[in-house]
Amino acid sequence: MKTSPSDDFDLAVVGGGHAGVEAALAAARLGCRVALLTHDPAKIGAMSCNPAVGGLGKGHLVKEIDALGGLMGRAADRAAIQFRRLNLRKGPAVRASRVQVDRAVYARAVKAALRRQAGLRVLAGEAVGIWLDGRAVRGLILADGARLAASGAPEAINSRTLSRSRRKLLAFCGHSRMHVPQEMHRCSST
Repeated sequence: MKTSPSDDFDLAVVGGGHAGVEAALAAARLGCRVALLTHDPAKIGAMSCNPAVGGLGKGHLVKEIDALGGLMGRAADRAAIQFRRLNLRKGPAVRASRVQVDRAVYARAVKAALRRQAGLRVLAGEAVGIWLDGRAVRGLILADGARLAASGAPEAINSRTLSRSRRKLLAFCGHSRMHVPQEMHRCSST
């Protein structure tokens, strides 16, 4: 995927998992032009072999995402097979809600929400580096050599991994006064 000047984004979100989808949607709702970069767009919204949303730990997170207008709870409601309250015989601190969902319906609901969101484009590719101009982030360098520009308010968010071979958690924000780890200088240059 080679980019052109018309492919200019305010924000590039790397990873189409739960966190990446929520980050991309939140930024697009705030008016940013967002690129959601993922290895395989067909796998966005894919769930594990035990497709449950909620439970003791994740349930609190899902409720917080929902309170902030996120997608996970709404998609789970659309794809619900069984709702269940857990630990009802125990104290309130350990009670939780969990829903078993239809994996295919959940994935369709997530993809539909991404398609409907103005200002958001899903792109197939692998980020292998940060495109720097001095200390300013210009965008991402992709595995095929293309550069994905994020020049409006250059940010790169990696919700999980930069690549399968190098696990790094990134959150670069701002124009030129951000911290850029030294190892990132070696993997990309202008």
